[in-house]
Amino acid sequence: MTPERWARIEQIFQYAAETNIDGRGAFLEEACAGDEELRREVESLLAQLEVSANPLGDAVSKAIKSFSPDHDTRNGGHIGPYRITGIIGQGGMGTVYRANRDDD
Repeated sequence: MTPERWARIEQIFQYAAETNIDGRGAFLEEACAGDEELRREVESLLAQLEVSANPLGDAVSKAIKSFSPDHDTRNGGHIGPYRITGIIGQGGMGTVYRANRDDD
């Protein structure tokens, strides 16, 4: 995919995401102007947006899992080379853990 094509997909996606769900079909019809591949790409991104109420948080969670698929966030669990020793704080954006490096 060319950078220009991706930029167009991104632009249409951003506008469509801000458009009322009832008006998206008409918007996409006009914005994609018969380019069905373009419309499918944008609709695919929109579907992911609707599946996840917190796409950034989901992406971060997936990244952590891919970094250490056997991570365990309980005391004594591991994230990468770090052993969790406790929780420093929690909030709407996540949890901050106290940890020690557990390798040499």
